[in-house]
Amino acid sequence: MNFRDIIYGEVKTKKAVSTIKRLSSGRRHVIKISNIAAEKTNYLSKRAKTKNLISTPTDRIAIFANEYIPNHFTNGEWIKYSILINGKSYDIVPLNSNKPGVKIIKYSKFKDGESHAIILDEPIKEAYLTITIITPDPNETPYLSNLKVVSGKGV
Repeated sequence: MNFRDIIYGEVKTKKAVSTIKRLSSGRRHVIKISNIAAEKTNYLSKRAKTKNLISTPTDRIAIFANEYIPNHFTNGEWIKYSILINGKSYDIVPLNSNKPGVKIIKYSKFKDGESHAIILDEPIKEAYLTITIITPDPNETPYLSNLKVVSGKGV
């Protein structure tokens, strides 16, 4: 028995009960819910891209995200992040993850050779985040929450 059979098997149809009460005064509120459509989509890869995240030039940018990967998914990179900065794309990983890779992209006049950072020659004027979610099964997917884009000026 699959999840859908268990859930829908427990739902029982009940008839509406109407009761009429007479009141001398009162208020009435009506909430109308209509045009509800249930949909299901299967996919193996999906991509989302943000609008420009920068309104004024900044020196640093990074992301923070909580990822949830099903335990039975084999080791792999199921959620990928890419930031397009000043017209050039960079792969990045969240600051709070244990994944190896670039965690911060920053502007600096000095090249200090940090392995977790990419150093830019100019301030960040525009940034677009692209998130790609890949799944081996069209009925399950990893997901993320608490996504934050962190940016700021250097000291």
